[in-house]
Amino acid sequence: MAPVPDPEDLNDVVAEAVAAAVGIAPAALDLDERFSRYGLDSLAAAGLIRVLSQRLGRPLPPTLVWDHPTTARLIRFLSGAADPGADPGAMRRMAEDDP
Repeated sequence: MAPVPDPEDLNDVVAEAVAAAVGIAPAALDLDERFSRYGLDSLAAAGLIRVLSQRLGRPLPPTLVWDHPTTARLIRFLSGAADPGADPGAMRRMAEDDP
């Protein structure tokens, strides 16, 4: 497993990848806004996970953006910090909802 980048680099990597996936400038990204509010669909979510996996040099779960549906929560997870808002049952309840 690749080492976790320092927090500032990780924030930049994730914010840039999310912003690119939803088609906005990184500076316009609200870290606490749900990905679905930016129009991130399943196809774009898969692309985001692939990009993050490549940039971080480690495999990531295919449910990543559903389990951690905001940039801030995603950063917390990727940094190894506990995500108090993560809900492992969210996939079952959100079967028809994109991230």
